[in-house]
Amino acid sequence: MISFDKTGTKRLVYKSENFIESLTVTAYFWNPSLVKSDLQTFTEVESGLYYLDYNFSVTGTYIGLYMEGGVKKSGGAIRVQDANNIILSKLDTAMELDAAVYRFTENALEEAPSGTGASAASIVAAILAATGVTEGGDWTMAKLLKVMGARLAGNVRLKSGTTDTLEILDPDDAATVIDEVKLNETTPFGLHTVQI
Repeated sequence: MISFDKTGTKRLVYKSENFIESLTVTAYFWNPSLVKSDLQTFTEVESGLYYLDYNFSVTGTYIGLYMEGGVKKSGGAIRVQDANNIILSKLDTAMELDAAVYRFTENALEEAPSGTGASAASIVAAILAATGVTEGGDWTMAKLLKVMGARLAGNVRLKSGTTDTLEILDPDDAATVIDEVKLNETTPFGLHTVQI
């Protein structure tokens, strides 16, 4: 069964029997109220593949009848759903009213993770290792975020008198050097010397 997550014009693809080319491929569609469409004609792409852009205007199950040269070849169902309703129906079964507020049901929480999780220090260490930042003294999350923010903001310039060292500037004043990155061929991150 073909399934779409919202109404509107959707592209249907049809493969002719034995990939025969130059056929007239047509179809009728019945909407969820079983009202039959006008005859629809597919456009050939190549190699026995054809397509049709069809407007599925309401949610529900459509029925399609596909023909090659006027000869009935196949049929099938096409489901058109409202993505928001799908999500809401899943939430409806995962939550319950508890006095004036909603809470997750016991069943919804049975696969939830538990425990204390990682410490801030281990998270910082993992981020530092993943970004190649390994020098510069004591690290805090604030320092790491400041350096990462400056890099993302593009506050970077070539260090005066060098051709292989970048200076990353403080995002607050765009002048104070907070990190130097020496470019090299052994790591894609360069060698960092943090200045803060």
